Amino acid sequence: MFLRAYTKTKDGKPHTYYALVESVRTDAGPRQRIVAYLGELNHDEQRRWHRTVVFHTREGFPLAHFTLAGNTQDVETVEKIVQTVEQRFGRACGVWVMDRGMVSKQKLKFLSRLGRRYVIALRRTEIVRFQKHLGATGWERLKDRPEVQVKPVQRGKVNYLLVRSQPRRQKERAMRRRQRRALADGLKRLAKRITTKRLKNRDKILERVGQLKGKYPKARPFVAITITRRTPVRLEWTWHRDKFKAALRCDGSYILRSNERWKAEEFWETYMQLTVVERAFRVLKSELLLRPVWHHYSGRTEAHVFVCVLAYALWKTLDHLLKQAGLMTEIHKPDPERPNASPKGRPMTPEVALRELSRLEIGDIQMETTDGRTLALSRVARPNAEQVRILSALQLQLPERLSPDRIL
Repeated sequence: MFLRAYTKTKDGKPHTYYALVESVRTDAGPRQRIVAYLGELNHDEQRRWHRTVVFHTREGFPLAHFTLAGNTQDVETVEKIVQTVEQRFGRACGVWVMDRGMVSKQKLKFLSRLGRRYVIALRRTEIVRFQKHLGATGWERLKDRPEVQVKPVQRGKVNYLLVRSQPRRQKERAMRRRQRRALADGLKRLAKRITTKRLKNRDKILERVGQLKGKYPKARPFVAITITRRTPVRLEWTWHRDKFKAALRCDGSYILRSNERWKAEEFWETYMQLTVVERAFRVLKSELLLRPVWHHYSGRTEAHVFVCVLAYALWKTLDHLLKQAGLMTEIHKPDPERPNASPKGRPMTPEVALRELSRLEIGDIQMETTDGRTLALSRVARPNAEQVRILSALQLQLPERLSPDRIL
């Protein structure tokens, strides 16, 4: 998560507001969502927010973590973090996989030195350089992901991979279509107010147009809006069909860059390892309760993050053991759309295993002795069939008691 600044005009003065934004990696490509609106923050208040950077192995085990000031930009952290990790673990056999927010010409030069390897997603504006490659030929579908098409392109010593995702294309077009229709309706309503002379002041009309553009940013590049200076004032707009067609050709596409030669499928899968990191942060924020929590001192924040990363290491270890044992979650509820089909199990997750094992009960048996005292026997209840299945697969045995018998 990171802080994002945006400016709004209030009482004729610009005000900078901040929001807490979370990056999410999906099979359809990267996306971002706003977690919380924070309002106006001064420099000290921005630094009080902390960002957590966690490094993972290919299997998803946490390797290292850093806690940075909240107003630190992604692109500013690259050199410091890369050098720190290389000093601690060495440079051999490592591939730096980064998102588009960490890309700049200087950082790419830095990552290309000393034999480093990287896979980075380029910004959306870079698609213009590959317009001629977006044609219908040369694309290949991934075996495990038929909805994703890839196309390798090499320019000099740099390798690129053009990716086209059908779910992402549908999503982007739906978002643009919704905003374009809403902007058109808003312009029609505003033109009607001007025609009926309910709104006459040209400055007020400009302000309303600016509000519409800010409200529908994805539709703004495709329309030219003109407000006449002569009296009576008129509102006119024209849709740019060429820009709209060009955007349709680029929908669902994004570009990966690397200084290493990869097979197309391996190239894409290496970049999609970021989904493992996103899944890790989802666990940290939901299951392990690492959420934006106010702490008065930075040391407490770092301790909070440290404990959560340790908990995630245990969580990932349990996940690895479950996969190694081949445990499946049994599904007993049939599909109403296919009542005759037998439900198939799916790999058991740590959430399911811990939920089942949390139902184990421990009780105290109290017995009166002949001399009038009370003997307390602490015993673990017998596990049910599902708990026995999980414990057996993990090669764990429940003790008969957790504490010695005692006299009350």
